[in-house]
Amino acid sequence: MPYRPLIAAALLSAAAGSALAVDDKRLDTLTVVVTADETDNLPLAVSHVEAHDQPAPSEQSLQDFLAPAPGLFAQNQDNAAQGLRVSIRGFGTRAAFGIRGIQVLVDGVPMTLPDGQTELDAIDLGLLESAEIVRGPSATLFGNAAGGAILLHTRKPSESPEARLELQGASFDHYRARLEGSGRVGSAHLLGAITASDIDGFREHSQTETQLLNARMTQAVGPGQLNAFVSALDITSQDPGGLTAAQVDQNRRGAASGNRQFDAGETIEQQRVALNWSGPLGYWGVHATGYAGQRDFANRLPFTDGGQVSFDRNFAGMGATVSRRFELGGLAHRFSAGFDAQLQQDDRRRFDNNDGARGAATLAQDEEAAGAGVFVRDSIALAPAWETSIGLRYDTLSLEVDDRFLADGDDSGSRDIDDVSADISLSHWLGNRMIYGRLASSFETPTINELANPAGGGFNPDLGSTEALNREIGIKGAWNQLRYQMAVYRVTVDDELLPFELPGQPGRSFFRNAGETEREGIEIAGEYDINSIWRLDASASYARNEFDGGSLDGNELPGIPRQTAWLSLTRRQGGWQNALIASHTGRMYADDSNNTEVDSYQLLHWQSAWQPAGSAWSVQAAIDNLLDKDYNDSVRINAFGGRHFEPAAGRTYRLGLKVRM
Repeated sequence: MPYRPLIAAALLSAAAGSALAVDDKRLDTLTVVVTADETDNLPLAVSHVEAHDQPAPSEQSLQDFLAPAPGLFAQNQDNAAQGLRVSIRGFGTRAAFGIRGIQVLVDGVPMTLPDGQTELDAIDLGLLESAEIVRGPSATLFGNAAGGAILLHTRKPSESPEARLELQGASFDHYRARLEGSGRVGSAHLLGAITASDIDGFREHSQTETQLLNARMTQAVGPGQLNAFVSALDITSQDPGGLTAAQVDQNRRGAASGNRQFDAGETIEQQRVALNWSGPLGYWGVHATGYAGQRDFANRLPFTDGGQVSFDRNFAGMGATVSRRFELGGLAHRFSAGFDAQLQQDDRRRFDNNDGARGAATLAQDEEAAGAGVFVRDSIALAPAWETSIGLRYDTLSLEVDDRFLADGDDSGSRDIDDVSADISLSHWLGNRMIYGRLASSFETPTINELANPAGGGFNPDLGSTEALNREIGIKGAWNQLRYQMAVYRVTVDDELLPFELPGQPGRSFFRNAGETEREGIEIAGEYDINSIWRLDASASYARNEFDGGSLDGNELPGIPRQTAWLSLTRRQGGWQNALIASHTGRMYADDSNNTEVDSYQLLHWQSAWQPAGSAWSVQAAIDNLLDKDYNDSVRINAFGGRHFEPAAGRTYRLGLKVRM
């Protein structure tokens, strides 16, 4: 497996102490490695995915890349103005845009802001090598994350000079060009990549233009290794909006009339820098990281009053983890401790949207989110085949708004949120099989955007955080050429966060606490190397997600399918790679009252890649939705007027060329 130094080593070592650990004896050097084998050794539900397992993955979103993980459900691949919406065990499905309730790290650098927002638009999918998906509440590891975490790992700079050129064309006038250079300059290893993409989109009013720059430097510094990252993003996208069921039947490719009238869409410019260092200091293994960035955002929503939003955001964060092995009381310990701190400041303004033109100001406020957390964890070998792990974390989050638009009164205010999270696990090895049990608490705060007051400016005084308690047992291991895992869980949630819309502001989500909910499910996954040519990968999940108590008692949570399944059959021989991928998404509901049911659907995809022996070029081809099924790319929860649906494209074609120089 590839060498991957990253903060995930520190964070995952907090679960099992498998990385960044130093013996009692002083060591001259420390190598930080996290492999699929090590994540398999953790008493957690963790899925590991590799980019090379897909011959021609989509470069449009992470949806295809993450699809093998059971319990993970992704929507909104086609609408760049809203962004990919990912949920794990149902956490995150409430998001009107982007990701909520799930922490995301890229090469150990947090992409999630202190209030819980995550945007994935600055990730270069052409650089992705692998990912770990931690399924289930993991607050003691990651803080403000009720659903889990996604740890993404990108390609390292090469030892010798190398260039890569990638060209891709796809249905609906989708064109993409990417140039990457890598090599060594003195003691530093450098990598840079530039990507430009343009797509008209399957639906009307859905064009997107993207320019993306990513660069990385890796260099030995002292006894450890320093990584530096720089990224820049410029994106302009249109939003076709949600449709009613009748409108979908009439014209699947149509856009909502209001979205056309008000020119709904967004523009984003973002720059980000980050540093992390891993290595030994005395008897301790250390990992430290820091980052800062700036994001300019402006959008147009499909209504007049306050229908244009803009903010200038500055954000920064830092953190460190230390870890060490020792013996105490005749038992082997793997101890780790750490802290992180983040700051986010938004200068937010709202204006009237006069058919796409900016009108009078309706809101101006400064918003700030400042968060910090500390944790300790100890993994103790109770016996040769038994281990327990105990973790404790304290988080504090301060949210503040300073109203600068006083024509309608002063709506300034602040919120302080503190939370203590704990978990304990017990694992037992039976040969090459691990059986584990885990009890974990977690929390999830509303984001600054979700705290918007339906009655006007400032924060919604009635909106609070979500608390979750996860109980889980699982088994994972290997038998001959088969690797497998299964997890059974039950999560009880207090003050579930759910979106709703107001009649005069379609497309804008407000949020409320929906009381108690229960989530129960089973997740299974397996990888089987049939022989040197054929490989079979499969995963499936079944979940019951229901309201518990109140007027909605017994109703299913909207936006979460009861069943999901994924199957991939891959053939590799000579220079050819071919894969047939099938998936099933069960029926679900689009609203709290369960009045609108969304039908289940099944999809079939084909991917192929060919690289002649000894050549530096390869060709990739794919047909998505091979059977031309009608289904919805996204379901907008509790949308006003029944505008729940964003139809997905039918059969689409992709063709790409990659050249290494």
